[in-house]
Amino acid sequence: MDEFLIPITVLSFLCTLLFIFWRPDIDEDIPATVRALIILLSGSVSLTDLGSIIKTIGRRSRRITISWFY
Repeated sequence: MDEFLIPITVLSFLCTLLFIFWRPDIDEDIPATVRALIILLSGSVSLTDLGSIIKTIGRRSRRITISWFY
């Protein structure tokens, strides 16, 4: 199964890009969320990694939000 992780990740990314270009009227959050679920279910990203990503993004988004008002 490990030999399929990189191709699954790359193909899901390419499919997301193609879908966004094919249907530009759809918000990009929808295909990105589907892609994230595919990558999570395929095992490319572990739940531990997901927690680390959420912490990093959470800190960055607060900084962006705070700096946006100054």
